[in-house]
Amino acid sequence: MSDLIFENGPEEKIDLPGLDDNQNGKPQGMAVLNDPLHGMYIPTFLLISGSLIMYFTTSYKRCLLFIPITVFILIYRFTMAKLNVKHAINFDTWTELELEDKFIISRDTCIYTFKLDSETETLDCPPGFSVAIQAFEHEDTGDVLFDLPKIQEKTEENTEDATAEDSFVHDYRETLEENSALLEKEEEEDIFHIDDPSKYKEIVRFYNPISSNKTKGTFDLLIKSDPKGKFSRKMASNSYNGMKLKFKGFVGTYNHSDSIENFDKIVMIAGGSGITPMLQVITKSIEDKDAPSIDLIYCNKTKKDILLKQELDDISESSDNITSTYITEESVGLLSFHDISGKVSDLSKTRFLICGKEGFKKHVLKLLDTNYNIKPNTEDKQIFIF
Repeated sequence: MSDLIFENGPEEKIDLPGLDDNQNGKPQGMAVLNDPLHGMYIPTFLLISGSLIMYFTTSYKRCLLFIPITVFILIYRFTMAKLNVKHAINFDTWTELELEDKFIISRDTCIYTFKLDSETETLDCPPGFSVAIQAFEHEDTGDVLFDLPKIQEKTEENTEDATAEDSFVHDYRETLEENSALLEKEEEEDIFHIDDPSKYKEIVRFYNPISSNKTKGTFDLLIKSDPKGKFSRKMASNSYNGMKLKFKGFVGTYNHSDSIENFDKIVMIAGGSGITPMLQVITKSIEDKDAPSIDLIYCNKTKKDILLKQELDDISESSDNITSTYITEESVGLLSFHDISGKVSDLSKTRFLICGKEGFKKHVLKLLDTNYNIKPNTEDKQIFIF
């Protein structure tokens, strides 16, 4: 567990000021027209209704020509809209998105809400897939930045100061070259430091969105601060309203069709923040009427570490095919084979989805191998590891 404590306390909404409503500089009128309701459906209804009213009041048959023309235009616009769908995130280039909200759900975990380009846009992330986030780590200090430091450019206002600074830096470096002992001393005392962008290397972290693909305008990421995770700790301590991160996506190999076509039951075994891809698959399964039943086994150290418990309980209560079982080390100890076997009736028709830290995954795989003699990466795809 991380020792990171948030000043606002657990489960407290962080009040962030409102963001610019101008669609990132795009005209509001165009945003309204791009909405199918205002751009297609309402104009179509008005044109067809007007044509019928004119026909019945004037008996002028040519008015009816507007109806097939309008239907053709509607079909054409709808088809073109489908072919030219703009994805919020793509795999080839980094897309910069803005943090809109932050919600603390435990002492070391937050849900971060990021804003898409428009209020009608959806993320459309496949279940079990993640988004990639770009950051930069200093090769010497290990400091993490979300964007490379920029060298200040000279302007008319700061030319004099910049020239004086350049002169000072030049004289300073000449002195250091003449006296290596002084160089070592000043490095130790950190008397003079230049944040050189070339000292930073790119790092990428992957997170599974937990919001539904039907959510418009935003998406949510659950990020747990790890004591050794420089990126996650940076997010927890230095995230703020309007902060921008760069995203790519989507990354993953999970095929939900395999679960639907080849298995009658899915047994999910998750540890800690490994619940995130499971929640994606659960959400997708709720939308698919022919999806197999799901038994979730969610393992944590303590009851306080169980993430999104209320949401999982609500899903279980509202669905006949989804159940959730919580196992904590403080109450029953480590996950045992007995905990798994109680969920399996027909082994050949059961698929196992596993996600968690490396030690947790190895423990689960050993239980399945020892007792069921099944291993991952086989042709039947009975075990899938996120």
